[in-house]
Amino acid sequence: EAREDYDNYNLAGAFHRLFDFINLELSSFYLDIIKDRLYTLGEDWPERRSSQSALWELLKNLTLLFAPVISHTSEEVLQTAKEEIDGSLPDSVFLMEIPEEKFVIPEKREGEWRELLKIRESVLKAIEKARGGGRIGNALEAGATGNGDFDKALGAFSVDEVKEIFLISQIGESEGKEILAEHAENGLTVKIYRADGSKCGRCWRITPDNSDGLCGRCAQIEKENVEAAL
Repeated sequence: EAREDYDNYNLAGAFHRLFDFINLELSSFYLDIIKDRLYTLGEDWPERRSSQSALWELLKNLTLLFAPVISHTSEEVLQTAKEEIDGSLPDSVFLMEIPEEKFVIPEKREGEWRELLKIRESVLKAIEKARGGGRIGNALEAGATGNGDFDKALGAFSVDEVKEIFLISQIGESEGKEILAEHAENGLTVKIYRADGSKCGRCWRITPDNSDGLCGRCAQIEKENVEAAL
């Protein structure tokens, strides 16, 4: 879409389209949910490496796409990336070509993501109600459950993926738990409860498998770090 704006000499349209992408898709969603991967996972864990690769592609492509409207800034970004990350980059951003290929998500998968993001919005609203009422301190203290539409939409993703995307510690498993807040919208009802377990001192998630202040995942990462240092 930004390329089409440039082809039509709509520089302002291209700039605002890119700015909105950074503000709405990246800052408020993708960058938020990958913080845990980048901060806590082991250096060679596939999830962390895949996010780093995605960020690298985003940096290169956004730098190219912004170059026609913020030329000096784009050139500074390219020079810094060339010096600190990849010395094989061209000497100038204007010696690179904006990629033409488009990444196409299969229609079925796109629909699954669309439904999941709708639920995520309701989960975030319910969490804010719980936080506003002083029932929890932050989202990682929460677990979430919902009605039939909730379980149906989540069925296309793993439990760990959903927890990461919703920024919570537990999903489902609400029987016998006190409901701290709920949010109903468009036939979907989301309920928030306090997650079971104790807080990991490293990733801050609430899990039932804590030992010596660390969850099972972080204990494994620390073990790998120690072994790598020997």
